[in-house]
Amino acid sequence: MDIRDMMILNIFNMRPEGPGGRQIMGSCMADIARIIEKAAPLDLAESWDNTGMLLGDEYSTVRRVLVCLDVTQAVVHEAVDSEADMIISHHPLIFQPLKNILSSSETGSILMQLIAHRIRLYAAHTNLDLAPGGLNDELLRRLGLSSLNEDALPRIGRFPSPMTLEEFIQHAKNRLELESIRMIPADQSPLVQTVAVASGAYQREYLPLLKEKRPDILVTGDVKYHEALELASVGQWVMDAGHYGTEKHAADLLMQILSREFDMRDPSCRPVLIRSASSKDPFTAVFPFKVD
Repeated sequence: MDIRDMMILNIFNMRPEGPGGRQIMGSCMADIARIIEKAAPLDLAESWDNTGMLLGDEYSTVRRVLVCLDVTQAVVHEAVDSEADMIISHHPLIFQPLKNILSSSETGSILMQLIAHRIRLYAAHTNLDLAPGGLNDELLRRLGLSSLNEDALPRIGRFPSPMTLEEFIQHAKNRLELESIRMIPADQSPLVQTVAVASGAYQREYLPLLKEKRPDILVTGDVKYHEALELASVGQWVMDAGHYGTEKHAADLLMQILSREFDMRDPSCRPVLIRSASSKDPFTAVFPFKVD
């Protein structure tokens, strides 16, 4: 096969496979990456992030894709059991540079299993957080907010009419399917009409925008102790819904992005998409005990 034939096969995602070089038309990891990166370009990712194609053959045919939040042992077992040959996650398994890949480490063990089962790995992380129509806009949509800014974090949205703080807490717990929250109160209980959202872990660099826009409440996750003191000192009410609580819908969003594209293709040219059932919050809420 000469270079021209290889170029034609790549354009049409056709790969020689099986006896006699039988050709099969389908999607490959590079093709799937292009679909995701059209919605969430890699240049939107933070400089410290590791997003995109992480493991595997970019050009061989992908038939079954498992979509998840985190790549855990349970997710790998789910991928093997469902015969998935690609995993798409929100959080990248390979985040820091690796000095070794050993079965005695969690990351090493998972990577060895993925390699053994020829499962490709892709992550859409902060590019998905920041993209227009990405994860933070998905939070606004789920809360029923009209977006007021599309190019910064936190995203800020507005309700048509205000609601009490108690009403908003119940509304957010229902719409975001939250099991527990932490609240950082400020001086006075607000009527809630403008809401800032920032998925995942709160960052101190959000503070200038919060002080400028003065949203009635911020919905975010993983607020640290001294950050909480700082937010309270400037009068900013905060709902800490947790890292998982603000990002668990990333898998659903990735499924939507891929389905929109694949639904327009011939069934023989698209992989089966599987939403992971193994992703879960590693934390369990334990409510305070009453002390006599």
